[in-house]
Amino acid sequence: MKWSLKTKKTPKNSEELKKILFDNRKIEGSLESFFNPTNPMEITLKEVNLDEKQLKLIIKRIRQAKKKKEYIVIFGDYDADGVCASAILWQTLFDMGCNVKPFIPHRKEHGYGVSVKAIDVIIASKKPDLIITVDNGIVAHESVQYLKSLGVDVIVTDHHQPEVEKGKFIFPKADFIFYSTKLCGATVAWMLARELIRVENEKAGSSQVVDKNLPKTFLDLCGIATIADQVQLFGANRSFAKYGIEAVKKTKRIGLRLLLEKTVRDLEGINSDTIGFVIGPRINAMGRMADGIIALRFLCTKNRAQAEKLLHVLIETNEQRKSLTYELVAHAEKQIEFIKDEHILIVYSDHYNEGILGLIAGAILERHSKPAIAISMGEDFAKASARSVPGVNIVEFLREIRDDLLEVGGHPLAAGFGFEPSKLEVIKSRLFELAREEISKDLLIKQIESECVLPFELAGDETVEIINSFEPFGQGNSGPMFEMRDVEVSEIASMGKEGAHLRVMLGGSNSKNSKDGSSIKAIGWRMGKLSEELNPGDKINIVGSLEFNFWNGRRSLQIILKDVVVCKIT
Repeated sequence: MKWSLKTKKTPKNSEELKKILFDNRKIEGSLESFFNPTNPMEITLKEVNLDEKQLKLIIKRIRQAKKKKEYIVIFGDYDADGVCASAILWQTLFDMGCNVKPFIPHRKEHGYGVSVKAIDVIIASKKPDLIITVDNGIVAHESVQYLKSLGVDVIVTDHHQPEVEKGKFIFPKADFIFYSTKLCGATVAWMLARELIRVENEKAGSSQVVDKNLPKTFLDLCGIATIADQVQLFGANRSFAKYGIEAVKKTKRIGLRLLLEKTVRDLEGINSDTIGFVIGPRINAMGRMADGIIALRFLCTKNRAQAEKLLHVLIETNEQRKSLTYELVAHAEKQIEFIKDEHILIVYSDHYNEGILGLIAGAILERHSKPAIAISMGEDFAKASARSVPGVNIVEFLREIRDDLLEVGGHPLAAGFGFEPSKLEVIKSRLFELAREEISKDLLIKQIESECVLPFELAGDETVEIINSFEPFGQGNSGPMFEMRDVEVSEIASMGKEGAHLRVMLGGSNSKNSKDGSSIKAIGWRMGKLSEELNPGDKINIVGSLEFNFWNGRRSLQIILKDVVVCKIT
């Protein structure tokens, strides 16, 4: 594993450390604006590249639909971002008095995005006058055209990258399009909801039609979606994430409160990890393994008994998801043995559950540090999910073989595509060849990038407080890792099932590293074998993160180890 530093500067005190962390992130603007981001209620359309002219036309069309009592469908998506976006816009229009229902496609039955299959299901139930997409639709050319042929008006709201042809964006022929790649799907929907509520109340004069504070009640959903969808956490996204986390702490959503009470020891300690590892996966599990509409009901219900039942379903489904992911990743690893020298890894099976393709690809990426594609082979259609390393824009990479694909879309680091099963070998061959030509070996070396070399004496509570001030963490603003050198080991032990994990005490009364004689606990997940190699008094170089551990009402400092190298004795 290769170690690298973002800067060669070594901090002498906490202020220098704070400056290093800020500079390493190449943040535009001042320290003040970063640590005190704009309240989302004050974010302008221009700041996030949203089209004001399109917005005015969209609001006019929705208000017209309300007046004529037209039937509106909010067409969402089955991931956390899409479910939150659906909840935001559905409740806004419902509270306005619109005749509106949400629709979340079923991954297995309808496929990805605004599919013709999903449209047919909606039409069969009751033909809508207007469909508003959230978190999808920007590449749904065929489906939008199909809706228009049926006489259904279409408003697309999205944040994904449009298709490109000859250097120009190609948009579907919807009536109106409201999109920005600077946000996630839910916050694009939230910006529409905020402005719609403002205009609706302005037009009503002295009588307030919709609670003007309604947008604030959606900030918990905005925070969940922003962090779970892994968008870059700068600018407006940082605002939504930061204010969103605070809103989650105080949320009045019964389902969310029950989930947090069951899984989080300290509600005040809720942070981006809570959303990334507790809330987000359970919402996503429904869309991956079952039906995303259940997650939508869970977020929106005001009935405690129903919330408890739905929470049970979410938890059980997530456990099934974890078990199946483990099983299928093991299967994928057997295929990788035959292609391990390729610059991109492609695994496939007709047994792969479409809902966890992204998790399989993500696990392969994590283990092998190479772009990874997992494919579910159906009889008539093959569905694939891709994950990539920094420096390889996977959606643009896939678009180089667009002529062999039926669909493709996504982000620079994560994408999805579909193709005819008969083309599997052609597609594999083309991608392997392209990867060898375009993806250099330097991008495929597994590496850990640390902020700087941190003197061991600075590894204290004050440093953790500084680190926490950079929350929320996510894409572009990852939790800081530090390199520490010549740290003395005072105690060693293995822990966990079959001694899988490592627990060491660093520093101590006899250590030159500790000015006050104190030691710091360090945990190395899946590093248990090192307990047989280390001895008290050994010096090690480490890369790890600093954090507070809360247990039985007590707070203690600990280091989470990422890698360890024993120093050579000279």
